[in-house]
Amino acid sequence: MTRPAADFARWTVAEDDFLAQHYHLHGARWCAAKLGRTEGAVKARAVRSGVALPLPDRWSVEQDGLLRQCWVLGGNVLELARRLGRSEDALYNRAQALGLARKKRWRRVVA
Repeated sequence: MTRPAADFARWTVAEDDFLAQHYHLHGARWCAAKLGRTEGAVKARAVRSGVALPLPDRWSVEQDGLLRQCWVLGGNVLELARRLGRSEDALYNRAQALGLARKKRWRRVVA
């Protein structure tokens, strides 16, 4: 549930702590849903607070190979995301770019 547009609530320390803990693993969309804020607000707060990581380098051949293997074997995407320093959404988007995914085939693991 998102807040109404006219309700610009200040960010709490608890929300900032939540972002620091979860943003780099789950991404803005997931955090927004959990916090009841818009994706744009979460992205902006992550950048302003220094939580947002710099964009990772381009995908390497090795990383593509690990993603392909994970996709084919139905591996743990959250674990691979942590290993590669990317969000689950980044892995799914790359899977689409590689022609592996048309629909999400893996379930998100709630940590």
